[in-house]
Amino acid sequence: AQMRKRVATEIFTTEESYCTSMDTMCEKVVRPLLELARSSSSSSSGGDSKTQKPLTEEEVTAIFRNAFELRDDHAAFCARLKERMDAWSDETTTLGD
Repeated sequence: AQMRKRVATEIFTTEESYCTSMDTMCEKVVRPLLELARSSSSSSSGGDSKTQKPLTEEEVTAIFRNAFELRDDHAAFCARLKERMDAWSDETTTLGD
């Protein structure tokens, strides 16, 4: 029973860490890249040739295709795992139903 609890706790903490990383990536990398790509596509194309052009919106979308959906799905899964862990009983609880 204790081994099962340790394994479940490790799964939960790993999922929680993954969710934090995904949220950081979506909010600090993907969203700003999308906003920059969208604003650059509407601004003039002339200017300093030394200024590096950002990725296009299509390129950002291709690279991070399902990042927001994955983040949301894993956040929901993590919330369900937390409920299960909060109600843990060594005698009866399992992660799978």
